[in-house]
Amino acid sequence: MDRFGREVGDALAAIKRFRGIGVEVNFTDEWIDYKDPSHPLSLSLKLALAQTESLKISDRTRDGIYQSQLNGYFPFNAPPGYIKQVLPLQKSNGSHLKICVPDPNTAPYIKSVFELLSSGGPSQSELFRDYGKKIGISRTRFYEMVKNPFYAGKIQIKAYKEYNSKIAIGKHEPLISQALFDKCQHILNSLHGTNKGHSWVINNTLSDSNFFLKGVLKCSDTGRFMTAYEIRKDSGKKYSYYATASGPRKRQIPVDKAHALIKNAISDLVIPNEIYSILREELAAESLERTKHLEKSLTKVKADLTQENSRLGRVTDDYADGKIDSAIFNQLRQKYVEKITDIERQVIDYQEQMDDAQGMMYQIMGLLKNLSSIFDNYGYKQKNQFLRAAFPEGIYMDGDFQGYLTPKTNVIFDILGCNPDNYTYIKLKRDSQELENPVRGGRRDSNPRPLEPQSSALTD
Repeated sequence: MDRFGREVGDALAAIKRFRGIGVEVNFTDEWIDYKDPSHPLSLSLKLALAQTESLKISDRTRDGIYQSQLNGYFPFNAPPGYIKQVLPLQKSNGSHLKICVPDPNTAPYIKSVFELLSSGGPSQSELFRDYGKKIGISRTRFYEMVKNPFYAGKIQIKAYKEYNSKIAIGKHEPLISQALFDKCQHILNSLHGTNKGHSWVINNTLSDSNFFLKGVLKCSDTGRFMTAYEIRKDSGKKYSYYATASGPRKRQIPVDKAHALIKNAISDLVIPNEIYSILREELAAESLERTKHLEKSLTKVKADLTQENSRLGRVTDDYADGKIDSAIFNQLRQKYVEKITDIERQVIDYQEQMDDAQGMMYQIMGLLKNLSSIFDNYGYKQKNQFLRAAFPEGIYMDGDFQGYLTPKTNVIFDILGCNPDNYTYIKLKRDSQELENPVRGGRRDSNPRPLEPQSSALTD
């Protein structure tokens, strides 16, 4: 299930398609009884837990990448002019560290590019024509290369979570000096002009940190995703907007207003109390089951740790009694120490998983019960990921920018019954698919929930 449930919506959709052709999808370790009328809730809950665990693993991986860059290592593919070399040092997971070293075939060409650029002679275009094929990169990568501080021995780290972007000192050998790199940047910056005669400047190369609706917000006229831009007046004051990229009916909405409407939309996603009670019981049972499984694994690993420590103790005693020489002792000692270190890591990992399993119930319940306040505390990436998952077909502005329309919400919200009764901010299309949905406008039970009328700007 951990593999199958990496994305709840896709997993549920796949299960539905399989069942539609007479194939039952089930899991040997977490069996689902499809005859039980509450199986949609149980299934979605188990898949959500699997997806949460997968996301936590991904988050730890990104934390490791960020820390690696802070330590001066470049955990990605080597940039042009460098190749990766394996170091004898090992990471905590047993893999070896890798460091970037100059590529003898292309590094001299890159040095020449920076030297020629600093002389103020040939342009970037001319340098690319002369050296692009020799280095083996495209024009876009070539232009990025001459602005990359990596070649001066630095690593540019992007903003991550609550941390701002920064420059770290790299462990790799620089190809050029910092003075040469700074001189090249000064020449490149002087080529872009000063925007004199304009009362404003449009900045289309913005950090995404302020525009979490990118890739989510769509124009109701064109159906295309809206882009973001910023206008800076002579006074220094900035104005930010989401807008259609082009077209005869270009529309735009201030970023602050768009974000305020989204906040209201999220606050309308409320789980009914009766569903919340059932969820709490299901989560408690699931957490207990996972904890029991982890406790069993942890007990076995601790027994292995005791056994290896005992073996190391016996080898040490044999060496002290003169039964084995120093060469054999050192060989055996290294073998057992490596095993003990690996098992100790497993112990820590299982303990962390137990803590996660025990705390996961409260985290998920807190998330589901108070989506609005948690959404407010999310960073850009988390907000963007949440909105993409919650509204898989995007969100559209209504005609007068007073609300949003979405063709579809995530299936998990359907199952949990937390689509809003108040459609002031989220208005759903009245089409055949929506009428078939038992949650949105077509309930098959004895207490149907009618849809409120659509905005006139959105029903044409």
